[in-house]
Amino acid sequence: MKNNYRFLELYKELEMYLDGKFPSSDSSIKEYIHTLEKSMVKEDVSKAAVLDFLRSTRNHIVHRNVDEYVEISSKAIQFLENEISKFKNPILSINIMTTLKKVYYIRTNYNTLEVLNNIYTNSYDIVPILNSQNQVIGVFSLDVILKSIYQRGMGKIEKESVIEDFADFIGLNDQIKERFEFVSGKCPLDEIMSLFDSKNEKKLKMIFVTGNGSKKAPLIGIITPHDIINSK
Repeated sequence: MKNNYRFLELYKELEMYLDGKFPSSDSSIKEYIHTLEKSMVKEDVSKAAVLDFLRSTRNHIVHRNVDEYVEISSKAIQFLENEISKFKNPILSINIMTTLKKVYYIRTNYNTLEVLNNIYTNSYDIVPILNSQNQVIGVFSLDVILKSIYQRGMGKIEKESVIEDFADFIGLNDQIKERFEFVSGKCPLDEIMSLFDSKNEKKLKMIFVTGNGSKKAPLIGIITPHDIINSK
């Protein structure tokens, strides 16, 4: 029984943090559970089930006077402590991003055939294009090649061809199926996940991280769904 009082304390503390996160919700805990249930991360979906069970248990203890029949486990206490810790010390974009040093990026003067060879060899999907100040000015992919063939009738790629030859097709807004977002290095993980979970005609393919979240700032890293999964 000694854990019951601690359980209620922790539950109330978690609820306080969630009230700040979901200020317009009638039940911040239920709103948080609903958010977790929609997550693309399997562990979050499992967490939602645990938290919903603890919510029900707390309501029975508080509203039905069954405290003497319920003994909260140390594992439940640890679960709530871990959740609260995530609000006190949130995971930020800078903690999970792939740093620029590890990102394969290109410049507009790079040889097209060499870039395509790297894309094929390493199974890259989208490659950021940076200028001399490391600002993101576009992306390159096999879709860019296909668009150039369709719209310009461009066929064989010459040995001397460089990325700049595809300037009409590499802009972030020129991509037909993909979209991209910019965040600062201090963007919380839950906000990043919301960006990936949000419904849009275009799929969010990659998040670019800059120091202040501005598109004009130098790139310091990227975030893909793979980075989020690895952060769990």
